[in-house]
Amino acid sequence: IRYLGKKEALNNIFFRLIYLIFDVIPIDVSSKSKKPIIEAVKALKNKNIVGIFPEGARTMDGKIHSGKTGVARLAILSNKTVVPVAIKNTYVLWSLYRRFPKIKRIVKISIGKPMSFAHFRNKKISKRMLRLMTDSIMKKIIQLYSDLG
Repeated sequence: IRYLGKKEALNNIFFRLIYLIFDVIPIDVSSKSKKPIIEAVKALKNKNIVGIFPEGARTMDGKIHSGKTGVARLAILSNKTVVPVAIKNTYVLWSLYRRFPKIKRIVKISIGKPMSFAHFRNKKISKRMLRLMTDSIMKKIIQLYSDLG
């Protein structure tokens, strides 16, 4: 699995090592560069899995927030399905406000069924279409999350 991650994390030696181990595709969120998207689409077309966190960042409050449309754009450009995944208790394990993770915390993961967006594939990509796709993915992630209890 290749992941997409913020380029700024490369400033930290720990995250630089993580990015190297997991072959993370860095994204400069302040740039309009399409290079990371092109690299991710290429990876998907080469039968790799690309992991993307649709909210774009770790939660500041432990709640699920609106997704960014990059996940929908990747699905359209690569002609691939999206597998929604909900991960619960990572905020409790290691919030942004803690230097080290809490020991003995259980993280729960639920993997949903692949979501196809084939009905959007031959249409012109619009902001509205990307938002509809992203919202449907986030709705499924929220459902999986709530099912984890």
